[in-house]
Amino acid sequence: RMVANLDVLTRPDTLSTTLEYHSIEDILATITSTYRSHAALCDMILRTPTTDNTTRVFVDRRLIRLAIENLLANAVQHGPRGTTIEVHVDTNDHAVILRIEDDGTPIQAGHADEATSLEAQTQHGRDEHTRYSSGLALFAAAASARMAGAALEFTSTGDKNRMSLHLPTAPK
Repeated sequence: RMVANLDVLTRPDTLSTTLEYHSIEDILATITSTYRSHAALCDMILRTPTTDNTTRVFVDRRLIRLAIENLLANAVQHGPRGTTIEVHVDTNDHAVILRIEDDGTPIQAGHADEATSLEAQTQHGRDEHTRYSSGLALFAAAASARMAGAALEFTSTGDKNRMSLHLPTAPK
């Protein structure tokens, strides 16, 4: 993941993207076993949707997978031990919304630009009361999502942190 993140962050103009139809369930299946193990090492549970449905999204598979991996890594790193990370897949007329929820410090919608900025990841930009100042995962997730044809949004409510990827269901 680190090398892929560096490619996205340092050479975005040289990366080729291939926007195609993919099953979000298949993409999640390839990722979740690894992150279930990471969560278990931190006494956490990763709960993902169980469905026989095939929800098609129009994205770059490699980059959207990287975005999801970064969001899951952030949830494992910042969620309290002994809690559950939940992944939900919802649909509307224009998009599939993949939500990752954890019990860590919520990122409020008004802080989205800061949370995904490079400066917020540096020593100078760090705010001790946030969760987005100790690595590049959110910065890389936002960049990967954008390049994959998706959008990252923070829709936290109450004490729950909620990170949502809006995945297109058709070409734009």
